[in-house]
Amino acid sequence: MIKFFYLLLGGRSLGFLRRTGSFLGFVFWYLLPARRKIAIKNAEIVGAPDPVKCARESFRHTFMSYMEAFYIGRVDEKFLEKYIKIICRCEKPDPITGEIIVSAHFGCWELAAPSLAVISPLRIGLLARKIKDPKIDEFVKGRRDFSDKLIYLHHRDCAEEISRLIASNAHIAALLDHASTEKDSIFIPFFGIKTTFNKGLPLIAVRRNIPIRPAFMKRTDEGAEMIFLEQILPDPNLKPKDRINDVAIKINKAFEEIISKNPEQWYLLHKRFKKTEDENGKVSRRFY
Repeated sequence: MIKFFYLLLGGRSLGFLRRTGSFLGFVFWYLLPARRKIAIKNAEIVGAPDPVKCARESFRHTFMSYMEAFYIGRVDEKFLEKYIKIICRCEKPDPITGEIIVSAHFGCWELAAPSLAVISPLRIGLLARKIKDPKIDEFVKGRRDFSDKLIYLHHRDCAEEISRLIASNAHIAALLDHASTEKDSIFIPFFGIKTTFNKGLPLIAVRRNIPIRPAFMKRTDEGAEMIFLEQILPDPNLKPKDRINDVAIKINKAFEEIISKNPEQWYLLHKRFKKTEDENGKVSRRFY
């Protein structure tokens, strides 16, 4: 069925895919009341002036992102020239120096990695969750690492491959805004709530003294803005554990800044705060 949809939609224009996604978002707003409730609560947390309107728009943007996944095999220099505006809120990143690039399920997240592959000559290790069905996982993997420069990595059991890529001056790219298991996490404030943050990439950054750069793909009517923020460097004046926490806090602050400006473009349908920690260190799983 997934192969059929790729065959059906793989050649469609970006505008057609977005219009289809917008329509599906409108439909599923009414078909998924549980997700609608989660989206509204998340919109309240991020400070949206009108949480219901924001959540409804998030459905549209989310399904547009899903549909944009059918376009990733056609991202090239002409696509970037026509649709993508690059914005650097810092010195322009050096395209030949490997970094850990972190982003969120925000805007055109499916188009971010292939766009980066066009911009930079370096290889990119793309961290992603493993899909439970192995056949679907293998098919999706094949679609995502269509370029020789994109290397699709499952977020578990990939430490050795990440080390090899870093040693060969490659980028490591990941979406870090999903909830993670407690054993993989530290609890870090996010929009004023202490919740799980996957410590893997901050740990690598600290151990190897590698910079982390937040970057986002904001959807626009014309296409998208690829926004690069300043590098986050481990603070050598802190103890190793405090360095990891400091890097995670700075990443979350960068996420908060971007998401607060366009909360409707964030993936609000997801349970962002599955596990929270109070001031006494007690963990709760009843946030939603």
